[in-house]
Amino acid sequence: MRHTKSISILGISFLAASAALPQSPPPTAPVKEVVETYFGQKVVDPYRWMEETKSSEMVGWMKAQNDYTRAVLEKIPARPELAQRIKSLDNAGTSVSAVTWAQGRYFYFKTEPGSDNRKLYVREGLEGNERLLLDPEKLSTKEKHYSIDYFVPSLDGRYVAAGVSVGGSENSVLEIIEASSGRELSDRIDRAQFGAASWRKDGKSFFYNRLAKLTPQSAPTDRYLKSKVFLHTLGSDPDKDPAIFGFELSKSVSMTPEDIPFVAYSPASPWVVGVIAHGVQNERTLYAARIDAVRGAATPWRKVADVDDAVTNLDLRGYTAYFVTHKNAPRFQVVTLDLSHPEKKPAVLVPVSQVGHEPRRCERRALCSGLRRRTRAAAPGSVRRRKGRERCPSLRRRDLGARNRSPAGWSTPPDDLLDKVPALVRVRSQNGESRRHEARAAVARRLLGNRVRGSQGKERRRHDGAALHRAQERHCIGRLTSDLARGIRRLRDHA
Repeated sequence: MRHTKSISILGISFLAASAALPQSPPPTAPVKEVVETYFGQKVVDPYRWMEETKSSEMVGWMKAQNDYTRAVLEKIPARPELAQRIKSLDNAGTSVSAVTWAQGRYFYFKTEPGSDNRKLYVREGLEGNERLLLDPEKLSTKEKHYSIDYFVPSLDGRYVAAGVSVGGSENSVLEIIEASSGRELSDRIDRAQFGAASWRKDGKSFFYNRLAKLTPQSAPTDRYLKSKVFLHTLGSDPDKDPAIFGFELSKSVSMTPEDIPFVAYSPASPWVVGVIAHGVQNERTLYAARIDAVRGAATPWRKVADVDDAVTNLDLRGYTAYFVTHKNAPRFQVVTLDLSHPEKKPAVLVPVSQVGHEPRRCERRALCSGLRRRTRAAAPGSVRRRKGRERCPSLRRRDLGARNRSPAGWSTPPDDLLDKVPALVRVRSQNGESRRHEARAAVARRLLGNRVRGSQGKERRRHDGAALHRAQERHCIGRLTSDLARGIRRLRDHA
């Protein structure tokens, strides 16, 4: 609180001093009108000369602007103290972000105090020692500065795909690193700005987006046109990777050159979904195909949702696709679709919320509400009451430290049932919120292995097929905030 007050006082002094200083006009930019005619309309451009950024006139004007700005700022009495205080607070501690769990390993970015570049680390469990996997500073020189744009570990945690770019360009080169040793494999894939690596169950191959290769005659912006999704197998030549989904690749898929394609895969489903991002539009076009039928251009894609269906998020479980949509539901709802019969109308699983929230919060509240209703019938006692209100166990802060152990008072279900849970956790453990994943895994374990006390006080277990199906369905709903949403948001930020 004292820090906040000191910064506030300095900030007020800063503004007051700025207002009190006499203001002289900045350097004036020369006006050189250039007149052009477009469709019969004359357009006057007074500053066309500024497009020549290397001309002596433009360079001189920029330097004069900089000198004027520095002179004004240096006259502010409180500025040095404010700048020093902000710097000390900014370097007060280590920053950790994008924590991702994969089969017992934690991958994350870490930025040390005073550093302006993040590094990629891995840790064996929460109590293990961390190891540095990728340090972009070792790649940097005086002329070139490298940084890590993103990373995606394989489902088994053996490898991690990381995008590295130079000079803040975000033109990522996708590299593969062995998590146990830190060894970099020979696989290097350029034009992977929107790589969005989606690892397959074998841990040795993944789907990824690759931008178009430019020719000497191409405009710089042409790189974002006609991109495709490829399937890469470790050790193979990236230039020979088969194209799976993209522009003019399949007659059954309709795309424009500006659309960006992705492929969503889950080991919990025999289906994959081709996702078409239309620029910054939240609503996507979706195609589905069986994973064993994915054969490049011959893949039998079938459209399962279009822009009019207003789908903004999805997840897969078995033959069922779970969609978050705002079609006829301004506050969003969750619907399900049988991918083997996409011609059928989607069924509403979690109806529209009656309380307005911003989209991400709205989705979570709606999913939590659906989880409550279904848990009442399937697992008595798993929804607790606090001050007269029901709380969703998968979203409580109290449960975020559940880690990998079952909460006290709950039995552990048989191994053959528990084997179904980690696969679902692994496929959606890429969004950096690992503790939430573990808490939801614990909730799924509760639902699969619930203890119900009878009238005699004896404990009995209930593991029928219907309860298992409901538990898997509830857990799948909880996983809807997936990597796909992050990839789409990243695409929207870059657009």
